[in-house]
Amino acid sequence: MKQGIVKFSKEFITNTGLKEWVGIEWPVDFENDNVIGAFNQAKKAVCDFQLASNATSIESIPPYPPSVIQVKPEEREIGLTPESIMSSPDLKVLETYRWLIKGKPELERAYILRYDELTTLTTNNDGSEWIITKQ
Repeated sequence: MKQGIVKFSKEFITNTGLKEWVGIEWPVDFENDNVIGAFNQAKKAVCDFQLASNATSIESIPPYPPSVIQVKPEEREIGLTPESIMSSPDLKVLETYRWLIKGKPELERAYILRYDELTTLTTNNDGSEWIITKQ
């Protein structure tokens, strides 16, 4: 009687996204048992464990990244209105809106108008320019 072991292992992805190897060693009698049948039993035991633990087979994950949902820029709402921009009390508050209004012409116009109201551009004798905040 010649005894041996059939081994089977497979990689799975756990529910938390980590990889996990599951393997089993299945005893087999080479003279009396069907080796392919023993291998299939070992494979079935590993796959049954997969179903019981809710792990996902590495082969069931597509080899490409998931598709990206495109959001149209006009669908994004930032909660700013031209009135809120025009009511900015000082330049520091107004500057916080600078990147939020990019690509929104109505808000950009209000930003420029309020910026002009709050600042004065002064040119010195040497040609340098200064922005002076009005108080």
